[in-house]
Amino acid sequence: MKPLYFTFIISVLFLAACEQPNSPDFKVNQKIQTPLMSEKTYQFLGGSDALVDSTDPDFEDFFSSDDNGLVRLTKDEDFNFGNLDDAIPEVDVNSKQVSSQVGELALGDFSSQGDDANLGSTSFQDMTGYPAPPAGTEIPEGETPSSDPAEISISGTDYFVSATIKNGNLVLVFQNDLGLDLDDVTVDLFSGSTFVASGTSGPVNDTNEGTVSVAIPSGTVLQNLNVEVSASWSKQDLKDNSNTLIVEEVGGENLVASQVEAALDSQDFYASGTVDIDDSNFQFTKSDHYIELESGQLTIDQIVNQIDLTLDTLQISFPDIRTSPYNPADSLVIKFEGSSQIQRSSSTDPQPSKNRSLSGLRIFANGNAIDYNIKGVTEQTKGTADEVRTLNESDGFSAEVGINNLAVKEASGVVMPREVIVNDDVASNGTDIVDLFNNDEAQTISINALSDISDQLDGIEFNNPELSISYLTNIGVPTTIYASIMGTDASGNRVYLKGKQSGSYYVSSTKASTLNQLRTDGTPVSSDQLIKFEINATQNGTPNLVTFNKSETNVDEFLNNLPSDIRLISLAAVNESSEEGTITDPVEFNPAMSVDIPLNLTASAAVYRDTVAADLSDLPDPEQDDRRLTEGTIYVNYTNNLPLGAKLKMIMLDSNGDEVTRVPSADEDGLVLEAASVDNSSLFVNEAANGNLTITLNEDQLNRLNRTSDLEFEITLNTSNESAVRIKAEDTISLKVSLSTAVESTVN
Repeated sequence: MKPLYFTFIISVLFLAACEQPNSPDFKVNQKIQTPLMSEKTYQFLGGSDALVDSTDPDFEDFFSSDDNGLVRLTKDEDFNFGNLDDAIPEVDVNSKQVSSQVGELALGDFSSQGDDANLGSTSFQDMTGYPAPPAGTEIPEGETPSSDPAEISISGTDYFVSATIKNGNLVLVFQNDLGLDLDDVTVDLFSGSTFVASGTSGPVNDTNEGTVSVAIPSGTVLQNLNVEVSASWSKQDLKDNSNTLIVEEVGGENLVASQVEAALDSQDFYASGTVDIDDSNFQFTKSDHYIELESGQLTIDQIVNQIDLTLDTLQISFPDIRTSPYNPADSLVIKFEGSSQIQRSSSTDPQPSKNRSLSGLRIFANGNAIDYNIKGVTEQTKGTADEVRTLNESDGFSAEVGINNLAVKEASGVVMPREVIVNDDVASNGTDIVDLFNNDEAQTISINALSDISDQLDGIEFNNPELSISYLTNIGVPTTIYASIMGTDASGNRVYLKGKQSGSYYVSSTKASTLNQLRTDGTPVSSDQLIKFEINATQNGTPNLVTFNKSETNVDEFLNNLPSDIRLISLAAVNESSEEGTITDPVEFNPAMSVDIPLNLTASAAVYRDTVAADLSDLPDPEQDDRRLTEGTIYVNYTNNLPLGAKLKMIMLDSNGDEVTRVPSADEDGLVLEAASVDNSSLFVNEAANGNLTITLNEDQLNRLNRTSDLEFEITLNTSNESAVRIKAEDTISLKVSLSTAVESTVN
């Protein structure tokens, strides 16, 4: 603070008698009136001569007034809490070996010869038991002798060698050129010499085709096919024809086998399954829960094909992994086809692999399981150089599906409870540990203005201070910040901000014992060194505000310590109650700490000091002069427009700044300046106090006055009964101080 200087006007009033003394020595008395100060007014808040110098650089933007004129101490400081990016859940997907068997093998045509082939035939005589007569001959009603049916050995079935049938029918198509209209045709099917089953065609007129479908019992092994054919007919004239019955086609009708040696049409096969997502960090509990990926890779490799068929197309689809706009129709599909076909088992060529970026994709995995579907389409071997293959329905392929290196951009679902250190975590004191006294880890802000108030006006105690943390965040899940906040004043006294047991900011001893990541000088933090507060997602860009007041915290004790430095370490407990929510990377958390102290205060011996120039060297020096002071009186006239009472002491200082004397003396109370009267409702001043005070100097004080170079005023402020009052910036206290002395001079 700049010193306040006073101008002294000394007027000497000569009251000596004008008579001629009758003796060699005589004494002359003088009265000297010395105004120490013309009227001086101290405004509570103002420039260098105010009780509080708000022009001090440390007080920049520190003082403000509300609509009522109430002075408020406000200070906003950005507090780098670090970041909450570790609140983003880590999602791990277990690698999965997917596989599919080729399954039931479908059999179609058994021959490559087409529709009008001759795969075997029988004659009129074999069918009727007698030679064919001339055309036009009447043929009596009859049937093939049951003891001697016509036998046909099936040949030309180059597409078929053998098969173990699961179900379905074998279909034979024959051409009736016997010259007879047949009422029905019965076929007994044999595999080699083993009877398999029978089938009947119904009526087949001459020169027409007939079809017999034979249901094959499950488990039948078909090979070396042959049939016994019988028929019945009505009386009729023999038509002119070739007198034969020819088997033109043999093939399957929904005929499937478990094992074949055959030339095959293209085979379709399907499979489905799930890939599990670890649920320890994030849970998908509803169908609309998802994670959107910043990055990641889906790989399909280590393919093994046990099917002796090339897969013309293999498609693996993931309906739970979707591209934008993330509808069910936008599912991820991976195809192996064309140059990336999966080779048959006997091939020596390397199998292909696929690698797909998952950046920007979303995973919808209700129950933490990703569904996948496999569809395979094999080559058709018919007509190829190597057309006959041996296959089992258990033959299949397998591949390793990996979903790796996932970095989550956004997660909507249940983020599992996790604790995140907010400060920088350096390795010097161990990982997952932050220490309030580690300068590389703790966040520190300085509020010099608070300690400067202490320097200017010691003893003030704030009644309703508040410390607030405002923040912007996009975190969409409930999060609790557990913080150790310590304020240290200019003398090194430390106070921790803590919640009161009745309040929402209190941290119990039980909870504190679990927060081992937070340390103070190597020791785990205790309950009385902690405070907690909730953070929630910001809406409409308006900062959220957490305010610590004295009803729920010790903020009054914390700020009345007038901390010049505040240190903080903190831990974020994310989604402790496992609620649904959305969290996005980066997790924005931009806090600022705000001190707001309305000058609603009590003062108990709050001391203000001011030094002014007061050169009294012209007064007599009793050790060197023939003059001496015989009387001295100090008059104080005051007008107090502060809601604070005051006691005034005046200390005379020599040119070295050492005390000469003080008024009143050290063992006496200061001069009492009455407080202005205060309105009981508003607590503001409603009427100033005025008064005149007088103090008489003793002989010792008089003898020392001439050594005075400066005068220090010590004004001790107090509220009545230490009750709270409110102060406006323009509240003042005015003093007028004068000195009256009597000087005795000895004249020779």
